[in-house]
Amino acid sequence: MIKAPIGENEAARLDHLFKLNILDTPAEDAYDNLVKLAASIAGCPISLISIVGVERQWFKSSFGLDASETARDISFCGHAIEAGNEIFEVQDATKDLRFFDNPLVSGSPNISSYAGQPL
Repeated sequence: MIKAPIGENEAARLDHLFKLNILDTPAEDAYDNLVKLAASIAGCPISLISIVGVERQWFKSSFGLDASETARDISFCGHAIEAGNEIFEVQDATKDLRFFDNPLVSGSPNISSYAGQPL
């Protein structure tokens, strides 16, 4: 597994994130509806709005996954935020050197592919 690199703008990104006061806030219907719609459009079993903090990624909203957060060092989203404004896509996580031995791939929830877009 290859952990996501920490970008040069990480301090500014985290400062902006913390000013939003969104971490650990209650679920909201608008976000829940968005993840359900995204899963339906993409035809995928899991859809998330993930907030990447210092040591964890927290799920503001999720569809198809019971977890509320995971460690940042195993997150796919940590890689996605370093892709800038580009969609970060992994076609086959089991064959990708960054993820093939990631516990989220080799164990539950058995992620096989990923697409993420930083907001």
